[in-house]
Amino acid sequence: MTPIVLVIARMVLRGVLPYPDLLRRARVRSRARELATRIPWPQDETTATGLDFAQLALLRLLWLQRETRRAVRTRQREAAALLARTSMETCILGLWCLHNPTAASKLRTSEFNDLVRNRTVGAPVRHG
Repeated sequence: MTPIVLVIARMVLRGVLPYPDLLRRARVRSRARELATRIPWPQDETTATGLDFAQLALLRLLWLQRETRRAVRTRQREAAALLARTSMETCILGLWCLHNPTAASKLRTSEFNDLVRNRTVGAPVRHG
């Protein structure tokens, strides 16, 4: 075959296939999953460190990546865009937890403050 035919065939295949390098993507995802496995997970949330939060962020990123691909395949453009944005926010949060040693305590404090601000802590439960 002539080189021009190979170039055209390669371009057509890259346009048709969902991802040109499936083997590399599978390898990256399996290595990321290996990074995020920690046995046992901390039972008490006050003992969770920034590394624990970063591992949870990585697991969430793997799930968000799968959901984003599913939304793109089913042509749900708005859902895919929102999932991609959530992925970026989760990535930034995970990197911040790795970089900042006090990130875990700051996350716990901000979560508690949000609960108090929304009056969900100590509020009576309403039925019906």
